[in-house]
Amino acid sequence: MIIADTHVHFYPCCLISKAFHALLGNLSALDPSATKVAFLTERKECCFFSDLRSGRIPLPHIFSVEETPEEGALRILEDGKPVLYIFAGRQTATAERLEVLSLTSDTIIEDGLPARDIIDKVNDEGAIPVIPWAFGKWTGKRHGIVKELIRTHNSDKLLIGDSSMRPSFLPASPLITSARNKGIPVIAGSDPLPFNGDEYYMGRYATLIDGTIDESTPVTSIRKLLRSGNKTISTTGSRCNIVSVITRQCKL
Repeated sequence: MIIADTHVHFYPCCLISKAFHALLGNLSALDPSATKVAFLTERKECCFFSDLRSGRIPLPHIFSVEETPEEGALRILEDGKPVLYIFAGRQTATAERLEVLSLTSDTIIEDGLPARDIIDKVNDEGAIPVIPWAFGKWTGKRHGIVKELIRTHNSDKLLIGDSSMRPSFLPASPLITSARNKGIPVIAGSDPLPFNGDEYYMGRYATLIDGTIDESTPVTSIRKLLRSGNKTISTTGSRCNIVSVITRQCKL
């Protein structure tokens, strides 16, 4: 079993030690025996993955980083023991003011293209495109755009993302229900915001994947699992209550 936060940002203000401990602690609380995973979703101005791989980011002494046989994945070791996979990933803003995540690829796709074109580019990379829920971005005209993207894509070409920022009292969006009914997986992530202290939420809302990561081909194996459909993928953990959502949004 794999447990993953599928929407992770390490902003420059982020405290690395606090973030790693939050990820490991929160994911372990949800499933102590599962393989722990973080999928990065970096904005174009961020380069955490490449800086971590090259050693430009100093790590607390108990942590170290280890490259894997495939580009796009790193292992984090705590006291010499592998404890966390980190997969590269990007976040792109579309012409319709939606977001598209590109999981398992560090390739930057220019902002401002139509969502369908960005999804095609992500698939051309072999990566996993995700349309994540975001405050106010699935309403009005954009609701219809996301609905059409779900209608015209299958689970091997598109995933839907849920966020810890979706208040806990809100029922699932009809778009989330529509995706699930079609067999498109809905994956969950924390989507930490760019201010110190938001690392606390990493790993609290996560994705369970029924499968294992092949250590010799971690990127290839996780891509295959994410494309396998919603029978092997589910969400777990907790989203923020309304007070936490308002507090985080006001800080942003």
